[in-house]
Amino acid sequence: MSERKCIVCGKELLGKEILYCSEECRFFNKVKKDPTTGCWKWLGGFNSRGCPTFHKKRNKCVSASRYAYCAIFKRDLKEDQHLINTCGNPYCVNPDHYRASYSGQTKKRRLSETDILSIRSDGRTSKEIAKDYGISFCSIYKIKKGATWRCLPETPIVPCKKSPPNRKGTGKFSNEDVRKQVRLLRKEGYTLSGIGDIIGCDFTTVSKLLSGKR
Repeated sequence: MSERKCIVCGKELLGKEILYCSEECRFFNKVKKDPTTGCWKWLGGFNSRGCPTFHKKRNKCVSASRYAYCAIFKRDLKEDQHLINTCGNPYCVNPDHYRASYSGQTKKRRLSETDILSIRSDGRTSKEIAKDYGISFCSIYKIKKGATWRCLPETPIVPCKKSPPNRKGTGKFSNEDVRKQVRLLRKEGYTLSGIGDIIGCDFTTVSKLLSGKR
């Protein structure tokens, strides 16, 4: 009988192992490393929000980036902490391209120059970026437009991905926080169309939000 070896590391397979000698090797078989950027492009599955996911033993689905951060590199990450991507690549699972943060602390901390540069190069929607940094999506919009942090050197700015248009009945804009942000943007002089671009809807919906009809 020919010797069976792991298709990732080449280690001899024992018992019922078929392709991989360990869960870690099964993980790395779904990773493509980019030598230029250092990103680990995830080739596995994704959840409904487009985040990389990894199926552990017994079919338990977990965050691929969190698995790499904790299980493979043995870095501490408490239950009330989450990972923030610093490279701007939503498909990257390299632990070196993430930093741990407490949800409560994120909302109170001041942004650093590194944060601003990361936000400028982040191509996700303004709402997704704002959630990671614990700030409003209109703050993300201002950073992208260069209205704030003008003291920093000019760097290439990646436009935010537009949120999918709102569909009637989804209740996407029923949150009072969204209405407050819309009113704040309007007070600062943004047009209805400009606000719509930020939150992902047409100017008619923005008008209804401002008038209280939505």
